[in-house]
Amino acid sequence: MPKVNFRYLHSKAFFVSLLFVAVLISSCFSPIFDSGVSPFASGASDKVVSTETELRNAINNSAGSTIIILNKDITLTETTLTIPAGKDITLTSNKASGYYKLIGVVNRHTITVDSGGALTLDGIMVTHKTGEIGGGVTTSKGSTLIMLNGEITGNMGGYYYNPDDHAHMNEIIADGCGVANSGTFKMLGGRISNNIRFLHGDGGGVVNFGTVILSGGEITGNTASWGGGVANSWPSVFEMTGGKISNNKATASVASGGGGGVSIGGSYTEKCVFVMSGGEITGNTAPDGKGGGVHNHGGKFTMTGGKISGNTAYTGGGVYGYAHIFEWIGGEISGNTFTGLYGEGDNVYPENSTGPSGGDSESSNGSNGSSDGNNSGSGSTGGGFSLREVLIICIGVVGVTLAVVMAILLFIFKARWSVETKM
Repeated sequence: MPKVNFRYLHSKAFFVSLLFVAVLISSCFSPIFDSGVSPFASGASDKVVSTETELRNAINNSAGSTIIILNKDITLTETTLTIPAGKDITLTSNKASGYYKLIGVVNRHTITVDSGGALTLDGIMVTHKTGEIGGGVTTSKGSTLIMLNGEITGNMGGYYYNPDDHAHMNEIIADGCGVANSGTFKMLGGRISNNIRFLHGDGGGVVNFGTVILSGGEITGNTASWGGGVANSWPSVFEMTGGKISNNKATASVASGGGGGVSIGGSYTEKCVFVMSGGEITGNTAPDGKGGGVHNHGGKFTMTGGKISGNTAYTGGGVYGYAHIFEWIGGEISGNTFTGLYGEGDNVYPENSTGPSGGDSESSNGSNGSSDGNNSGSGSTGGGFSLREVLIICIGVVGVTLAVVMAILLFIFKARWSVETKM
């Protein structure tokens, strides 16, 4: 009987095991890398901060991608917290349950991202003290904001007037109380909630002058005159592939506007583009206005999937359009209600449409699609996983895999020992 080369088999098994572990690790992190978000802080070490001074210093002294961890609630006292050009900052917190708060200065946005800067929110609460005016996050053209986890909540906006503050006199504070975006905003998780924009303002949750990609998370419980959840002002692009826009309210009258969930603005020369391929717009209201789910005034709305349901308005419970383009290719619009004495259209009410309306006011499916449509993202809460949760999961998977590999190697070693002792 030929002698078995156990050393050869042992080395090959070990090599194959290492290769398997490497493939497993890369597969765990590939979704993060594909999204353009790095789970690691390169360059400067991660920073744990407990005070406003430590936080500002950590941002200003950062090099490369840097994770800054809030160790307690921090109330800003100086001015807006700025992410300058060239900085790539992730803000998170190490609170065992919930999130530590970053509380903004009255009459200011809590955070500003300058052109060329990048900010990732992954587990903090961006807010203001109860009753104080001030917005959540504002971004400049050429900047990037990514939201993975946490909340932007409890912010309130109106006109700020102070004759002694010439630098900000008559500034519109928090037009888009949660997020006022002029750059690129990607929302993968978390919540933008309970923000209020009053005095004829747009976008309680988000006002968009740039590009927004909503693939997870929830925009909920926000209030504004137009676009209680989201207001798109021209020129802008909003892509909704998942997540939820829910239970927001537009306070405008039927004569002036609405859009409990989403308001799409535009003009004859520059149009806002809103594309919905997944997710859900539900439970939004415009009790005295138009478009409980979506109010499209002069913009372009293309729907290929997702669901618009359970919304209420004086006119156009689901979708209301005026001088607009509405391409309804797929997805579901159903179960919406108009309440006005002279209102029309439970689900879709096209008025003076310049494009295909996709159906009449009683229809629950698009003219070029079915009521089922492409609902791959429909109804998703889009909570997602934070980087910290992904790391924990991957470490757990790798740990189990290593344990299995060690068990296999131990079995081979015992088998070798048993055979050699018998020979």
